[in-house]
Amino acid sequence: LALEDVALAVMGHLGLIAEAQLGHVRERVGNYLFGSFGRDFVCADGVRVMVVGLTLKQWRSLCDATGLNDELTALAFRLGRNFDLEGDRYRSRKEIAEIIEPWIARHSYEQVKATFNRHGVCWSRYRSVSQMVDAMHAQPDANPLFKTVYQPGVADVLTPGIPLDFSAFTRNEPLPAPQLGEHTEQVLTEVVGLSGAEFGKLCDSGVVAKP
Repeated sequence: LALEDVALAVMGHLGLIAEAQLGHVRERVGNYLFGSFGRDFVCADGVRVMVVGLTLKQWRSLCDATGLNDELTALAFRLGRNFDLEGDRYRSRKEIAEIIEPWIARHSYEQVKATFNRHGVCWSRYRSVSQMVDAMHAQPDANPLFKTVYQPGVADVLTPGIPLDFSAFTRNEPLPAPQLGEHTEQVLTEVVGLSGAEFGKLCDSGVVAKP
């Protein structure tokens, strides 16, 4: 499974490739979800949450949870749009956010969490990479993809293995990144086919050096 193929497939599914071929330049939308409504917001205690109203069910759950049905219905009427439609929610994303943002800003993260979970809102805590790593350190065995590996010259770091996971095969343990020249001898003898004596001559002449 080539990472480049995965990335290109995702770009194609999102319409980025077709748009470029047709001469369309997609606008910058920051953290807004493209094509419907979704964005990150800050709770009263400074914790960020990502809120998404992609499907109609998700949208109605968000409206019910915040108690903003009347305000959002009035907004849709004023703009001449139908918020049951994804495209209209996307076109009105900034105006919608201006109504939802104060509600979230008045509530703590725990209050938002409890309310959203009770109403089935599509949401998640929005974290920086540093915050994510801190949480992973608190539960180092929670994700079998990662192991703590000593990287020579650096430190003990959380290191991902191969993300593919098949039931018939054991997951390979992640390894430290190779040092410069660490596999020179292995490549030249096993791949290129040099003999030990030939490799020794290259070392003696300074062409290659053992790590």
